[in-house]
Amino acid sequence: TLSLHDALPISLSLLNYYIQYAYCCQFIDFDKINSLAEIGSGSGKQIEVIKKLHPNIDFYLFDIPPQEYVCEQYLKAVFPTSVISYRIARNISKIENTQKGSIYIFPVWKLSTLENLNYDMFWNAASFQEMEPKIVLNYLTFVNQQTSKGIFLYETMTGKEIAANVGDHGVLNPTNISHYTQGLKDFVLYDQSNAVYLPNINHVSSFTFWKRGE
Repeated sequence: TLSLHDALPISLSLLNYYIQYAYCCQFIDFDKINSLAEIGSGSGKQIEVIKKLHPNIDFYLFDIPPQEYVCEQYLKAVFPTSVISYRIARNISKIENTQKGSIYIFPVWKLSTLENLNYDMFWNAASFQEMEPKIVLNYLTFVNQQTSKGIFLYETMTGKEIAANVGDHGVLNPTNISHYTQGLKDFVLYDQSNAVYLPNINHVSSFTFWKRGE
Protein backbone atom coordinates (compact mmCIF):
# COMPACT_ATOMS: atom_id res chain seq x y z
CA THR A 1 0.00 0.00 0.00
CA LEU A 2 1.34 3.42 -0.94
CA SER A 3 1.69 6.02 1.74
CA LEU A 4 0.74 9.61 0.99
CA HIS A 5 4.42 10.52 1.21
CA ASP A 6 5.30 7.93 -1.45
CA ALA A 7 2.38 8.68 -3.73
CA LEU A 8 2.13 12.46 -3.81
CA PRO A 9 4.30 15.54 -3.94
CA ILE A 10 2.94 17.57 -1.04
CA SER A 11 1.58 21.07 -1.64
CA LEU A 12 -1.10 22.97 0.25
CA SER A 13 -3.48 22.49 -2.67
CA LEU A 14 -2.99 18.72 -2.84
CA LEU A 15 -3.18 18.51 0.94
CA ASN A 16 -6.64 20.05 0.84
CA TYR A 17 -7.75 17.51 -1.75
CA TYR A 18 -6.30 14.76 0.41
CA ILE A 19 -8.27 16.07 3.41
CA GLN A 20 -11.51 15.67 1.44
CA TYR A 21 -10.50 12.12 0.48
CA ALA A 22 -9.57 11.33 4.10
CA TYR A 23 -12.95 12.62 5.29
CA CYS A 24 -14.71 10.18 2.95
CA CYS A 25 -12.51 7.29 4.10
CA GLN A 26 -14.38 7.38 7.39
CA PHE A 27 -17.54 6.23 5.64
CA ILE A 28 -16.53 4.23 2.57
CA ASP A 29 -13.73 1.83 1.61
CA PHE A 30 -12.11 3.15 -1.57
CA ASP A 31 -10.55 -0.26 -2.17
CA LYS A 32 -14.12 -1.50 -2.80
CA ILE A 33 -15.00 1.31 -5.22
CA ASN A 34 -14.80 0.49 -8.93
CA SER A 35 -16.00 3.81 -10.33
CA LEU A 36 -16.41 7.44 -9.31
CA ALA A 37 -18.14 10.33 -11.09
CA GLU A 38 -17.49 14.02 -10.52
CA ILE A 39 -19.35 17.07 -11.78
CA GLY A 40 -17.13 20.12 -11.73
CA SER A 41 -13.80 18.32 -11.96
CA GLY A 42 -11.83 21.57 -12.21
CA SER A 43 -8.14 20.99 -12.86
CA GLY A 44 -8.40 17.29 -11.97
CA LYS A 45 -6.33 17.46 -8.80
CA GLN A 46 -8.88 15.62 -6.68
CA ILE A 47 -8.76 12.76 -9.16
CA GLU A 48 -4.96 12.86 -9.10
CA VAL A 49 -5.00 12.29 -5.33
CA ILE A 50 -7.51 9.44 -5.41
CA LYS A 51 -6.07 7.69 -8.46
CA LYS A 52 -2.53 7.67 -7.10
CA LEU A 53 -3.83 5.90 -4.02
CA HIS A 54 -6.38 3.70 -5.83
CA PRO A 55 -5.16 3.23 -9.41
CA ASN A 56 -7.89 0.79 -10.50
CA ILE A 57 -10.88 3.11 -10.02
CA ASP A 58 -12.56 4.30 -13.23
CA PHE A 59 -13.36 8.03 -13.23
CA TYR A 60 -16.15 9.77 -15.15
CA LEU A 61 -15.49 13.52 -15.16
CA PHE A 62 -18.10 16.09 -16.24
CA ASP A 63 -17.62 19.81 -16.74
CA ILE A 64 -17.96 22.57 -19.32
CA PRO A 65 -15.59 22.23 -22.31
CA PRO A 66 -13.09 25.04 -21.46
CA GLN A 67 -12.49 23.64 -17.99
CA GLU A 68 -12.42 20.09 -19.32
CA TYR A 69 -9.52 21.09 -21.57
CA VAL A 70 -7.50 22.20 -18.55
CA CYS A 71 -8.45 19.04 -16.66
CA GLU A 72 -7.56 16.77 -19.56
CA GLN A 73 -4.17 18.34 -20.15
CA TYR A 74 -3.28 18.19 -16.47
CA LEU A 75 -4.35 14.56 -15.98
CA LYS A 76 -2.67 13.47 -19.23
CA ALA A 77 0.58 14.88 -17.88
CA VAL A 78 0.19 12.85 -14.68
CA PHE A 79 -1.44 9.70 -16.12
CA PRO A 80 -0.49 9.64 -19.82
CA THR A 81 -2.00 6.22 -20.61
CA SER A 82 -5.23 6.48 -18.60
CA VAL A 83 -7.11 9.47 -20.03
CA ILE A 84 -9.89 9.01 -22.60
CA SER A 85 -9.99 12.45 -24.16
CA TYR A 86 -12.94 14.78 -24.57
CA ARG A 87 -12.78 14.37 -28.36
CA ILE A 88 -13.36 10.63 -27.98
CA ALA A 89 -15.60 10.60 -24.92
CA ARG A 90 -18.12 13.09 -26.31
CA ASN A 91 -19.01 10.56 -29.03
CA ILE A 92 -19.39 7.57 -26.71
CA SER A 93 -22.98 6.38 -26.29
CA LYS A 94 -22.25 3.47 -23.97
CA ILE A 95 -19.37 2.77 -21.60
CA GLU A 96 -17.63 -0.42 -22.69
CA ASN A 97 -15.14 -2.51 -20.77
CA THR A 98 -11.80 -0.70 -20.78
CA GLN A 99 -8.57 -0.98 -18.88
CA LYS A 100 -8.96 -0.48 -15.14
CA GLY A 101 -8.26 3.03 -13.98
CA SER A 102 -9.55 4.84 -17.07
CA ILE A 103 -10.34 8.55 -16.79
CA TYR A 104 -13.17 9.67 -19.09
CA ILE A 105 -13.39 13.39 -19.91
CA PHE A 106 -17.10 13.88 -20.66
CA PRO A 107 -19.08 17.01 -21.52
CA VAL A 108 -21.61 17.56 -18.76
CA TRP A 109 -24.62 16.82 -20.99
CA LYS A 110 -23.41 13.22 -21.29
CA LEU A 111 -24.65 12.65 -17.74
CA SER A 112 -28.17 12.25 -19.13
CA THR A 113 -27.42 10.43 -22.41
CA LEU A 114 -24.97 7.62 -21.67
CA GLU A 115 -27.00 4.41 -21.82
CA ASN A 116 -25.39 2.50 -18.99
CA LEU A 117 -23.83 5.16 -16.80
CA ASN A 118 -23.62 3.88 -13.23
CA TYR A 119 -20.96 4.48 -10.62
CA ASP A 120 -20.24 3.55 -7.02
CA MET A 121 -19.53 7.06 -5.77
CA PHE A 122 -20.41 10.61 -6.76
CA TRP A 123 -18.34 13.71 -5.94
CA ASN A 124 -19.04 17.43 -6.06
CA ALA A 125 -16.91 20.06 -4.37
CA ALA A 126 -17.95 23.71 -4.25
CA SER A 127 -19.69 23.93 -7.61
CA PHE A 128 -23.32 22.97 -6.92
CA GLN A 129 -23.43 25.84 -4.42
CA GLU A 130 -22.74 28.26 -7.28
CA MET A 131 -25.79 27.07 -9.25
CA GLU A 132 -29.48 27.83 -8.99
CA PRO A 133 -31.63 25.17 -7.26
CA LYS A 134 -33.48 24.07 -10.41
CA ILE A 135 -30.16 23.31 -12.13
CA VAL A 136 -28.81 21.39 -9.14
CA LEU A 137 -32.05 19.41 -8.81
CA ASN A 138 -31.84 18.46 -12.48
CA TYR A 139 -28.32 17.09 -11.98
CA LEU A 140 -29.34 15.30 -8.79
CA THR A 141 -32.12 13.46 -10.63
CA PHE A 142 -29.41 11.54 -12.48
CA VAL A 143 -26.99 11.35 -9.56
CA ASN A 144 -29.70 9.82 -7.36
CA GLN A 145 -30.40 7.14 -9.98
CA GLN A 146 -26.84 6.40 -11.06
CA THR A 147 -24.93 6.29 -7.74
CA SER A 148 -24.90 2.91 -6.00
CA LYS A 149 -23.00 3.54 -2.74
CA GLY A 150 -22.03 6.99 -1.54
CA ILE A 151 -22.00 10.71 -2.31
CA PHE A 152 -19.58 13.40 -1.14
CA LEU A 153 -20.66 17.04 -1.25
CA TYR A 154 -18.54 20.00 -0.17
CA GLU A 155 -20.91 22.98 -0.21
CA THR A 156 -22.22 25.95 1.71
CA MET A 157 -25.30 24.16 2.99
CA THR A 158 -27.05 27.35 4.07
CA GLY A 159 -26.73 28.69 0.53
CA LYS A 160 -24.35 31.18 -1.08
CA GLU A 161 -24.81 34.93 -0.73
CA ILE A 162 -27.58 36.45 -2.86
CA ALA A 163 -26.45 38.70 -5.72
CA ALA A 164 -27.72 42.27 -5.66
CA ASN A 165 -28.23 42.19 -9.44
CA VAL A 166 -27.98 39.72 -12.29
CA GLY A 167 -24.30 39.30 -13.10
CA ASP A 168 -23.09 40.32 -9.65
CA HIS A 169 -21.23 38.00 -7.29
CA GLY A 170 -23.53 35.47 -5.63
CA VAL A 171 -26.66 33.62 -6.69
CA LEU A 172 -30.21 34.73 -7.41
CA ASN A 173 -31.70 31.81 -5.49
CA PRO A 174 -29.46 29.97 -3.02
CA THR A 175 -29.18 26.19 -3.12
CA ASN A 176 -29.30 24.84 0.43
CA ILE A 177 -29.45 21.51 2.22
CA SER A 178 -33.19 21.14 1.65
CA HIS A 179 -32.55 20.97 -2.11
CA TYR A 180 -29.88 18.28 -1.69
CA THR A 181 -32.22 16.26 0.52
CA GLN A 182 -34.99 16.63 -2.05
CA GLY A 183 -32.79 15.65 -4.97
CA LEU A 184 -31.10 12.73 -3.22
CA LYS A 185 -34.35 11.12 -2.15
CA ASP A 186 -32.90 7.60 -2.10
CA PHE A 187 -29.97 8.62 0.10
CA VAL A 188 -29.53 9.30 3.79
CA LEU A 189 -27.38 12.17 5.06
CA TYR A 190 -24.92 10.07 7.02
CA ASP A 191 -22.61 12.85 8.23
CA GLN A 192 -22.27 16.63 8.10
CA SER A 193 -19.06 18.23 9.38
CA ASN A 194 -17.43 21.63 9.17
CA ALA A 195 -15.32 21.79 6.03
CA VAL A 196 -11.56 22.09 6.34
CA TYR A 197 -9.75 24.09 3.70
CA LEU A 198 -6.27 25.12 4.79
CA PRO A 199 -5.06 27.57 5.88
CA ASN A 200 -8.59 28.58 6.96
CA ILE A 201 -9.85 26.08 9.54
CA ASN A 202 -13.05 27.99 10.38
CA HIS A 203 -14.92 27.47 7.15
CA VAL A 204 -18.60 28.27 6.51
CA SER A 205 -19.02 25.30 4.19
CA SER A 206 -19.69 21.68 5.10
CA PHE A 207 -18.39 18.27 4.16
CA THR A 208 -21.33 15.89 3.87
CA PHE A 209 -21.47 12.19 3.13
CA TRP A 210 -24.63 10.49 1.89
CA LYS A 211 -25.30 6.76 1.78
CA ARG A 212 -27.92 4.99 -0.28
CA GLY A 213 -30.82 4.00 1.94
CA GLU A 214 -31.78 0.38 2.34
